[in-house]
Amino acid sequence: MKGVLVFNQLNDVVFVHCDSSFRKHVNKQAVEAGLISAEEVEGPIDHNVVVQLFLPLITSQRYMLEQRSDPYEVIELEDDTMYMFEQMQDHLFVAVCGDKNEKESFLHRKLLVLQRIITLLVGPILEQVRPSKLHERKQRWKMISYLLDTWYNLCEEEQCFLMEAVERLYVNHMLNAKGVEILERVMSEMRNAGEKKCCPCHAFDRLQVACFILQSTCI
Repeated sequence: MKGVLVFNQLNDVVFVHCDSSFRKHVNKQAVEAGLISAEEVEGPIDHNVVVQLFLPLITSQRYMLEQRSDPYEVIELEDDTMYMFEQMQDHLFVAVCGDKNEKESFLHRKLLVLQRIITLLVGPILEQVRPSKLHERKQRWKMISYLLDTWYNLCEEEQCFLMEAVERLYVNHMLNAKGVEILERVMSEMRNAGEKKCCPCHAFDRLQVACFILQSTCI
C-alpha cells in the first residue's frame, strides 16, 4: 500500500498518486466512517473523503509546526504503516507506505523527488499543480505520476538512480584522448554558435548509464 499526497494551506488536496491497495484502504475507512456506501469501495478516491480522513493528522502536523516549531517527520503505526511528512512553502507533502517495502529514508527521498518534479513543472506556484479545469488537472497529475513512477522504477533497475551517483568508466589513453578531442570539437561549435562566445561550456559522453568522458572549458 503506497501513496503520496499534497495538501495546501486550506487542507485541500492539491495532488494525490497511489496504488490500488491504498485506494481500497481509504475507501474502506470511508465506509466505516459512513462517508461513502459499501458499493463505492472499488471506485476512485473522493478527494473530499481524503481530506476528512486525513484532517486530524494534518491539523496535528500544522499545530506542531506553527505552534511548537517541532513538526512530525515520520509516524509509524502498530500495523507498520508509515507516514512521512515534508513541508514546502504552505503545502504539506505526505508519503504513505503500508507494506514495509520502503524505509523511512526512501520515503523522504520520494517526497524530495516529488517536490523537485513539481517545481520543475510549475515553478514556485504550487497551486498550479491543481488547475481548476478538470481535464487540465488530469493531464498534469498524469504527467507528475508518470515521472514519479519512472524515477521509482529506475531506482529498482539502475543502481545509479538508487545511489544518486554515476559510474565513471576508465579506458586506455588513446581512447580517452579521442573522446576528449570529440567533446572539445563539440564545445567549440557550441561556443561559436552562441551569442556569448566567451561563456563556459560543459559536455560529457556516456555509455548507457556510465560516464565515459567529462570535459569543461573555462571562460
